[in-house]
Amino acid sequence: MGDKPRLWPKWLCWVELWFNTNFNVSAGMTPFKALYGREPSPILKGLTIPSNMEAVNMLYHKSDVILDQLQKNLTVAQERMKKQADKYRRELVLTVGEWVYLITS
Repeated sequence: MGDKPRLWPKWLCWVELWFNTNFNVSAGMTPFKALYGREPSPILKGLTIPSNMEAVNMLYHKSDVILDQLQKNLTVAQERMKKQADKYRRELVLTVGEWVYLITS
């Protein structure tokens, strides 16, 4: 949203939908499924079922463009966050019986 801050109010509902319908590794499911117990219905692209009214087709097209841009931006943000988190992670290979220190706080 950095390049189009005035569009934030229009895009916020799409951001929320994107977040709630994407798989969460920690939860093992989407937030939508955690809340409602089922996966959400897929969003149909505007050109999937064209309308006879050009104004409706234009609205669908604008929504498609917004959704595509949101998907790209949020995927980039997720990758950036993962890269930052991975800086402090390391792969450990432990064997049965090996002693480890555990910090619980």
